[in-house]
Amino acid sequence: HISFVVMLIGAGLTRYVGFEGIIHIKENQKENRMISQEPYLQITITTKDGKTFYVYKYRTMYENSNELLKTYLAKHPEEIKYYEKFHKYKNDPRITKIGKILRATSLDELPQIINVLKGEMSIVGPRPYMLNELDKLGSFKEFILKVKPGITGLWQVSGRNKLTFKERNELEVWYIKNLSLWADFIILIK
Repeated sequence: HISFVVMLIGAGLTRYVGFEGIIHIKENQKENRMISQEPYLQITITTKDGKTFYVYKYRTMYENSNELLKTYLAKHPEEIKYYEKFHKYKNDPRITKIGKILRATSLDELPQIINVLKGEMSIVGPRPYMLNELDKLGSFKEFILKVKPGITGLWQVSGRNKLTFKERNELEVWYIKNLSLWADFIILIK
């Protein structure tokens, strides 16, 4: 419930402050800085037709995130196995303090409204997959890519941080097989 309220508040803030006003927040941690050259990050994903498009998100990582991750993984190799299973890191050093708040409240997803208006995404649906994740979908790939990805979905409201990548895929296949306006409404409320 709170994520939806926070998203509405964020939408209002975006209207008055603008993308640049929210995202051009600088944060220092020693010499690591979060500076956004553009108001949002663009991630390439694949759609149901095999076409690619950019998914918009607020930047939540330091600009030298690749170097930070490489150094971190050298010191914490157990995170590599965790990533293989969950497709995320337990303690991702790339994410800024403000980025953690944006991600926890799903406000980093707010620019995806642009994708919805362009007809590339829907409000509710399976979450988008990055190009480097497509091969890992296995037998689920063709089925999941049959529908438009959504800003939010069953995976996000069903314990996204606790589910493995495989469980996420299974959940999204279940969602697609059981599509209904009522289910979308319930997901939006959560």
